[in-house]
Amino acid sequence: MPTPPRLVLETSLYADDLAAAKQFYDKVLGLDVVLRT
Repeated sequence: MPTPPRLVLETSLYADDLAAAKQFYDKVLGLDVVLRT
């Protein structure tokens, strides 16, 4: 069985509806916004 990753160093996500994307990643995945440009 492969070892699961321990952390993610960096990722970049693009979305047309930023509010909907933020809500999904916040509520469903439990992730926080680190930088928004």
